Amino acid sequence: MPKQSAPPDNPVIPLTVEAFAGVAGPLLGHAPFAVAVSGGADSVALMCLAAEWRRNTGHAPPLVITVDHSLREGSAAEARQVGHWAASLGLEHLTLTWDGRALHGNLQAEARRARYAQLAGALEARAIRFLATGHNRDDQAETVMIRLARGSGLAGLSGMSTLAAFPGRRQRDMWLARPLLDIPHARLVATLRARGQSWIEDPSNANPRFLRARLREAMPVLASLGLSPERLAATAAHLARASTAIDGLADGMWRGVVQADPCGYVLLQTPGLAHASDEVALRLVARVLRTVSGEAYAPRFDRLSAALDWLRASQPATGRTLGGCRLFRRNAETVLVAREESAMQRAAHVLRLAPGGSGVWDGRFAVVIPQGAPKAEYEVSPLGPDGLKVLGKQARLPRHEPRRIAATCPAVWCAGRLRAAPTLGFDTGIGATAAFLEA
Repeated sequence: MPKQSAPPDNPVIPLTVEAFAGVAGPLLGHAPFAVAVSGGADSVALMCLAAEWRRNTGHAPPLVITVDHSLREGSAAEARQVGHWAASLGLEHLTLTWDGRALHGNLQAEARRARYAQLAGALEARAIRFLATGHNRDDQAETVMIRLARGSGLAGLSGMSTLAAFPGRRQRDMWLARPLLDIPHARLVATLRARGQSWIEDPSNANPRFLRARLREAMPVLASLGLSPERLAATAAHLARASTAIDGLADGMWRGVVQADPCGYVLLQTPGLAHASDEVALRLVARVLRTVSGEAYAPRFDRLSAALDWLRASQPATGRTLGGCRLFRRNAETVLVAREESAMQRAAHVLRLAPGGSGVWDGRFAVVIPQGAPKAEYEVSPLGPDGLKVLGKQARLPRHEPRRIAATCPAVWCAGRLRAAPTLGFDTGIGATAAFLEA
């Protein structure tokens, strides 16, 4: 992780461009980048500082991106306001729209998933590999407290990192940068006031329906007990170092107990889990689940811990589902971990590609349509039972649960006709490829 030079910590002193350069430079260098700007104080401060920093260095200015979720009245006007502020700084502004009003269940989680999917598409279209966000020290402290309340383990309590792989981008070709992660929110507000720059207050930030808002309200009391944002952020940094060490041990263990199949499933040798420490084994199981499900995050700690107990136990050949995966005990030493069909249907992910295009489908497969493919719009979606009928005996089905797993593999369709099933050796002249990605 790039080392940052933290500016003097005084919440009432505006952050100078020179101090910002000290934290942003190690993360972003001279590379093109975008800034995600909602209109709140933190992201607007990031936009102003990033614009001036790049102007002073003579390098390309950042692209400003706003995502309008259409979840509350006035969001479109707020996006336009951000556009006006960006224009005043000489920056290009892009608004991405997504209507989340018809969603049910965990609205914030679904909105986050959609937001990052749209952002990734916009960045890829412009060959930009870095997205800077306005997350700050107060956000870090709140994140740690939220995860503590949910019973998170070491990885969760490590909080956010200043540089992280973009959610859903397993090729590690796109990154989230958080240059303000060590800066207090109050200092960013002071920065805007010193510049005479206004910002937008999101009413949901004070809505007690959300845990983060309730924690924000309680932060002064927590600080009086020694749990200040500064102390919580420092604790997260200490835990992050330990978490990195655990990751290294889990990576070494992976090679001995995990067999990943190109068709998108994993065979897990459970005796290796019995001899590993709990923390290392939990980290490995979490990675297996993220690999097979395509999800950016593993299940919560209590569910993950219960799954590890099940994997270590001696019991009949039974199965369970967790985190978008099916776990099935094939014998005393081997568990098959495959994509859960119903979870795929809920995600309903369709990837649309033209010749020369590429993308990640279902969070699991890097799919490429070569430039020489016939000109058309192709759709990547599950092979499903209809695709299996088309394949007949032409395909190389998976060795384990051949038809069931084959149905969850990526298939390339055009005008309702199956044109390719890359992982199964079926192609009608498209030349499509699909590579199973490890988390």
